[in-house]
Amino acid sequence: MIKVAIVDDHNILRESLTHLINSYDNIEVVITAENGKEFLERLSKTATNIVLLDLQMPVMDGYKTCEILHRDYPEIKVLVLSHLNGIADIKRMMGLGAHGYFTKNAGALGLREAIIKLNSNGFFFEKKLEAVIQQIRRHPVANYTVEKPVLISEREIEIIKMVANAMSSKQVADILNISTRTVETHKQNLIERTGSKNFINVIFYALSHEIISIQDIET
Repeated sequence: MIKVAIVDDHNILRESLTHLINSYDNIEVVITAENGKEFLERLSKTATNIVLLDLQMPVMDGYKTCEILHRDYPEIKVLVLSHLNGIADIKRMMGLGAHGYFTKNAGALGLREAIIKLNSNGFFFEKKLEAVIQQIRRHPVANYTVEKPVLISEREIEIIKMVANAMSSKQVADILNISTRTVETHKQNLIERTGSKNFINVIFYALSHEIISIQDIET
């Protein structure tokens, strides 16, 4: 069961999303909160896998909440849920450690896919935001700690491309005829060697250093 939290200051939206998500198989909403402070207080008592996080909220906004989550709860995956889809907002959240981005006008069917893929892959980015990805490629997220481009093997490049195309670790393992654990080890090594906060930043790193191209990601 995927345990989801919804953090948004609009009551009607929270209630609607809760009803919708609870109708999905193997997904349930375990926390709802109207701001980051309230969410973090409840989080200490309730196990959560994914948080749907709005950006503009009173008391504690999504930016500060994401920063704290990455520091104190790195195992929780953050899916930004916002009407803001400008390059500056997306780059800022990726730099703070968010794992994916979903615009509020994207539609209910896409949300289920986003939650499932984020849970299995650790990464989700709406395909219609390709223009933003192009911008991030030209002006990468500034959170890498390495000064020189790292050497990435052909096998690792294959894995980056597959994950960027929303394949799970098991799917990657089956195609490459290796174990799922080996895929996870490759992914963690790439995160550490590129100085990234999560695998979505590894993908942006690979794009910005022309290790992969935008054409390698299906649209």
